[in-house]
Amino acid sequence: MNEDMNLTCDGINEGFSFKPKAVYSDKDRKTALFVWIAAALFAHFVLWHTTGFITTLYFILIITASVFILKKNGCIFSKGQKIWTGVLYVFSLVFSITADTTAKGLTVAFLMTGGAYLVHCVSGGTELFRDYSPFDIRNSVLNNPFSCLGKIFPASISGEKKKGLKNAIYVMAGLLLAVPLTIVVGSLLMSADEGVERILSGVAEYIYNGDYTQIVWESILTLLGAMYLYGLFYSHTHDDFIIKADDDRCEAVCNNFRKMNNIIVYTTVTPICILYIIFFISQAAYFLSAFSGNLPAEYSYAEYARKGFFELSGIEAINAVVIFLMNFTAKNSGKNKSMGLKAYTIVISVFTLIITATALSKMVLYINEYGLTRLRLDTSWFMILTAFIFVLVIIKQFDDRLCFVKLSAIIFTFMFGVLCFGRFDSVIAKYNLTYKADTISYRDIEQMAEISADSAAVVSSPEYREFIRNKIQKEKGWVHNEDYYIYSDNGNLDCILDAHIGYDIYRKMNISSLTVMNNLNRR
Repeated sequence: MNEDMNLTCDGINEGFSFKPKAVYSDKDRKTALFVWIAAALFAHFVLWHTTGFITTLYFILIITASVFILKKNGCIFSKGQKIWTGVLYVFSLVFSITADTTAKGLTVAFLMTGGAYLVHCVSGGTELFRDYSPFDIRNSVLNNPFSCLGKIFPASISGEKKKGLKNAIYVMAGLLLAVPLTIVVGSLLMSADEGVERILSGVAEYIYNGDYTQIVWESILTLLGAMYLYGLFYSHTHDDFIIKADDDRCEAVCNNFRKMNNIIVYTTVTPICILYIIFFISQAAYFLSAFSGNLPAEYSYAEYARKGFFELSGIEAINAVVIFLMNFTAKNSGKNKSMGLKAYTIVISVFTLIITATALSKMVLYINEYGLTRLRLDTSWFMILTAFIFVLVIIKQFDDRLCFVKLSAIIFTFMFGVLCFGRFDSVIAKYNLTYKADTISYRDIEQMAEISADSAAVVSSPEYREFIRNKIQKEKGWVHNEDYYIYSDNGNLDCILDAHIGYDIYRKMNISSLTVMNNLNRR
């Protein structure tokens, strides 16, 4: 019976298993206190207000604290794990250098997932981005934290803390009992003195009319965040609770899905490959016209590029699913992959790369004609990323020793860094103001300034001040005062630029917003 009670779940075996009773040390209680504080700061400075400098400082401190907690529990960092820790530190800077909300949101998700994965690999002595890392990521982000989700409560009040909890309960009871007596005394004082009446009336009005939305939501987010974060630390620093996935079990799980005869797989995929060949032959002139910089007579630039993009998205999605299913369901796959399966994987990947190259050429043609927008730049980024991954897929078919998952992680991290640190909004504004000066209108300039403080920093820079002044004079025929040089029908550009600074101090806490402020002050 005792042996049964000590069984632990490894995250792969089916059914329920029992956990030993948790015992909380002084170190666990200190960790719980840290987690409560970290969760409250996360709710305020990351989820409710992504401020910039403070958010960067928060993640630097939380990463440092996580490293400290792991080392205090006897964990040793390998060289690769130290490098990944450095990567997380670097991405913490995103919040300070850009005002792009999309980049900030994605970075929060990246740091949370990457941090949980690091904790899992360090505590379990697991190699980063091994072939079975999807199992590790699942355990680190979901299984382990949720298996200890409520342990922060007993850890917070265990041992000597129970006496403190009782005292806190007594204090709360006393405050509740004091409410009716305080109301009676306050009413009498208000009747006796006008000064007291004004003070207590102001307090009562503030309490009655106050907006508690932020307080309520931050409290809920703090509670949920503390439960999750403590579950993450506790499960990974106690051997009885950590859920690991060893290679043999992972391979066994994969082999359970590899039941389909390879001939069936080849027969299913062959018509698709033939269809691709016919499609490319019949549409060769259409697809290849982008490489020569010529636009088909029946298409506009917008139609030509959009059509290429949607074709790319559909084909890439289908091909990615086909390649995954082929290699995950075929009987002779995995470490025993047949030559036929490799050949079909290569053929489909090559077709995808051709489509990708053609679509990129179309996008370049479109950008040269109409300039940059966020959608066009993001689309190009996505095309390049997927092209790299499919190239790796092809190389993997020739060399089984290739660490596909690790190289894919490196490529994705690099490309994700380009997306977050590239300040795309700034690139868009600079490109359009420099290379599309003759075709953009003043309204286009306003719209660029509205995107984010990144683009507003470029629009407000002294470099383009004279150009913008001349642009509006030409379009509106207005003569401008030197102090207010950029008016339009819908207001003035200064108001748009001021909006990126505003009266909210949180909006000023990044380099782009400070640049806008400096440019306006130098006007």
